[in-house]
Amino acid sequence: MSLTVTVLVPAHNEADTITRCIAAVRASTYPVEQIIVVADACTDNTAQLARDAGADLVLETDFQDKAAAQNAALWSITTDLVIGFDGDTWPDADCIRLMVEHIERDGLDATCSTILPAQGAVVPYSKTGLLGRAQAAFFTRSRRFAYALGRRWWRLCQAKVGRIQVLTGACYAFKTAAIQGIGGFPNGLITADMDATWALHGAGYRLDYTGDALAWTLDPEDFRTYRNQMRRWSSGYYQNMAKHRRQLKNWRSLLVVGGAIFDLVSLFFTEGYLIWSAVTGTHPALLKAFVFWTAVHTVVSTALVATVVGVREAVLGVIPYTLVNYYNKWLYLCGFVREWVLGRHYACVDEKTEALTPYGWRRHSELKDGDLIAAYDAEIDRLYWEPAKFVRYDVVEQLVAIEQTSTSQRLTETHRVFVDTEKRGRHVKLAGDVSKGCKVPLSAPWEPLELTGPGEKRAALLGWFIAEGWRDGNQAVISQSETVNPHKCQAIRDLLDAVGADWRERRRDRPAGASLAPGERVQIEFVIQGEIAEWLTSVVPPKSLTPDVVFGWPEAECRALLDALVDGDGHRREGNRLAFVQKDRGTAEMFQCLAIRCGLHATIRQRESDGVWWVYVNTKRWVSLRGRNGEGSGPLPREPYEGVVWCPMVRTGFWMARRNGKPFITGNSWTGRQGRKTVITPMTLRRRWALGQISVVAGALAMAGGGYLGSGLLFALGAALAVVVPLALVPWRGTGKRRADRHPAPAAAPAVDLPDDDTVRLRIPLAKLLDPETEQTLTLPIPHQRTAAHQPDGIIR
Repeated sequence: MSLTVTVLVPAHNEADTITRCIAAVRASTYPVEQIIVVADACTDNTAQLARDAGADLVLETDFQDKAAAQNAALWSITTDLVIGFDGDTWPDADCIRLMVEHIERDGLDATCSTILPAQGAVVPYSKTGLLGRAQAAFFTRSRRFAYALGRRWWRLCQAKVGRIQVLTGACYAFKTAAIQGIGGFPNGLITADMDATWALHGAGYRLDYTGDALAWTLDPEDFRTYRNQMRRWSSGYYQNMAKHRRQLKNWRSLLVVGGAIFDLVSLFFTEGYLIWSAVTGTHPALLKAFVFWTAVHTVVSTALVATVVGVREAVLGVIPYTLVNYYNKWLYLCGFVREWVLGRHYACVDEKTEALTPYGWRRHSELKDGDLIAAYDAEIDRLYWEPAKFVRYDVVEQLVAIEQTSTSQRLTETHRVFVDTEKRGRHVKLAGDVSKGCKVPLSAPWEPLELTGPGEKRAALLGWFIAEGWRDGNQAVISQSETVNPHKCQAIRDLLDAVGADWRERRRDRPAGASLAPGERVQIEFVIQGEIAEWLTSVVPPKSLTPDVVFGWPEAECRALLDALVDGDGHRREGNRLAFVQKDRGTAEMFQCLAIRCGLHATIRQRESDGVWWVYVNTKRWVSLRGRNGEGSGPLPREPYEGVVWCPMVRTGFWMARRNGKPFITGNSWTGRQGRKTVITPMTLRRRWALGQISVVAGALAMAGGGYLGSGLLFALGAALAVVVPLALVPWRGTGKRRADRHPAPAAAPAVDLPDDDTVRLRIPLAKLLDPETEQTLTLPIPHQRTAAHQPDGIIR
């Protein structure tokens, strides 16, 4: 064999298993040229343990996304193959060799191995030889049975047809040219491994399954973890099939996916009818045939599983597998109805929309569940920090388009918007029902926080230092023109005296040949020494603003800082409007955050002529929506969109967003009902018509079957299916009052568990704004007595 191999291990907080994973790779019977570990958004010592275990390259990233983390290393790989293992997965000694042999022998472009749960099984590279509990948990026994059955049945059938549904992300092998040929690992969907699999299918690459190769992985052991994983997998399955729906025209894809969907849809109907038959005593022959088939299916399945995990594990796993399998099918059926039948997802804004966090503006790909964002409480008209959950979806649809000087928004039809109208005042409307003339919020003051700052005088002095100063050894220097801006010079003197600084003035004449106005040839440099100079140069790097200043100081100090920055590097205009000019984008971005922290509205844009960043600040809190040509009435325009839509979910249902540098306060697509999320995409007329036709045909067939079999129940169900469902799909339109009532006000949102103490400690990667070597800890107090009583009830008082 001549194929060279690089092993890629994406890991997130895998300190307990990363050493075992690397040791297993090193013990492989096939030579591995390089082991790359990508420690993504880790809060433990995964990266250091990987280095200690012998990884050749360890990358520390903060993508908070598995696909993006793998892509960070992918483009530097030059070997023939890239073989991936999750950080909590490790291969048998022959696993890599068997996959490489399979690829080389059959001319494949990608394959994957069999995986089995490590818990309760004797596996290598554990101190006792037995990982996890001595007796495997209920759910791991079920998963072991399912994986083994897939080894002998499902995956072999898919491989025979030529359409592997998913190359498991826990253990895969790709030709490097193949995965790079599709642009790397695709992201944006819940299940990136399935997305990559179908992208390879669509590009014409050959995929197969190496059943003899084996890897061990840690699987969920409790119901909550298992349920969350299966919900994610079920939604991801339908999302991927929707994204790659054009491939379903291929008979191979249609056979694999269509067979799975038919099995899923028919299961509950068939068994429900057989239970009814057993209770009523009708059609005993059909019931006997079903019992016989079930017994044969169970025996055959158990025998197949026994060839993989042994007779004992197969017998012990058949009951857990059977029970859990019904639950899995139910979750997949719910996902089928939600994602495909109803066309409903969980997201609300386009991928260019950003959320405000304690370390600046962040896109959806940079956020993960539990991250703090700026939430808006409409009841008290305040912003505050709130942990959020994030959902994402890939769509092709029409979005509501709002494009004005002060705001830029792209919203899904059923996105919730907080509006102010003359008739109803402040209330919640769906974006599809919002018309021109409605007012929407752009900014709000912050809820008072128990923060400590340096005082307004020091804050103002820091603003002058950032705008007009620099560090000179142990001294801080602030420069200003005496002739042009004498009032500014006097303001700086007053501040220096007020804070008790040790300072002196140094006058300098600029060269007469300089292209400057005559009054600007005399400059005063305020040379500051001592404790104030040390403080100025240590609070922020030169010419920079940092999140711990912007979000860590009280509002009064922030406002003093903002005014000083404007006086130093900006302009004051009529109507309390301010402008701040900066060449550095990072500082301009943080100045915008500073203005928002002061309860102001601020937009940022780059001037094309010289690349300078301008931040425009005003006191405008609300703006009236209008059309693109200035029209003041009628529906808002729509525009086609293809890409990712996403949504942060917070308890109040409203949050601070930004698009194209223009911040605004918006809602989400979450109803607030516990355990439920609303939709973003209403059913189209075409989809309603198709579902209605299917219901009529299915109902007619059920009625015919009921009449033939003499079953009144089956006949009644068919009649209901043929009449009630089509009527329910008709988009009824009534009077204006009934139309407004179609979307009731959101109910109170459930409480989100918050920490027991008063603060949340954040590791803020300042490298994204400042020095790659710098990290800083920010402590922010957040309210944790906020309850459902604070939620808007549709009409805000």
